[in-house]
Amino acid sequence: MFGNRLKSLRKSSGYTQKELGEKLNVSGRVIGYYESNERFPDKDTLTDIADFFKVSVDYLLGRTDIKNNADDNKLNIDENEKDVEELLEETMSQILNQDGLMLNGQIVDDNDLILLRNALKNGIEYVKSMKSKK
Repeated sequence: MFGNRLKSLRKSSGYTQKELGEKLNVSGRVIGYYESNERFPDKDTLTDIADFFKVSVDYLLGRTDIKNNADDNKLNIDENEKDVEELLEETMSQILNQDGLMLNGQIVDDNDLILLRNALKNGIEYVKSMKSKK
């Protein structure tokens, strides 16, 4: 479960294993080991990963599908302090499950995910602009 969650968070954030490793002060190879569940991070690294992706350790471990205590599993556009990109990343992470997004029994490919991400970004920007006009 941990490896799948880490891989999903990394991919939805647009990082390679090497880039994420650099951010967390481990090698890209170690990230690969984590994602394949060949190794498991120590407590400090696990906390660093959770902090980096702004999720709870329980989420990383698969103990909950709620990413953090403030997350109620719905997009809350009223949180004006969040920018569009942050909302978009949260939403994309919620959409993708550990096996990828399924449509008509087939895993959605990367090109379709890009289209979905762009559509969501446009929707979020539209809703935020409508709310600011009120």
